[in-house]
Amino acid sequence: MIIRSAKAAEARVAALITTHFELMRSSSPEESCHVMPADALDTEGVQLLVVEKDEAVLAVGGLRHIGEGHGEL
Repeated sequence: MIIRSAKAAEARVAALITTHFELMRSSSPEESCHVMPADALDTEGVQLLVVEKDEAVLAVGGLRHIGEGHGEL
């Protein structure tokens, strides 16, 4: 497995993010669902990482800078 920086617009990454977003929105109350859409992940201040094995995207995680010394996963 490898962990690397990625862009949400990459096809395999976008597919996983979209699936996750749709699942979370369909099964959680809106006020409890803190998932971000793919286009919000390709903005300044957000570091997107993926875990891959054999070119399959297994996991996606993002870290958003929200203030000096603070971030949000």
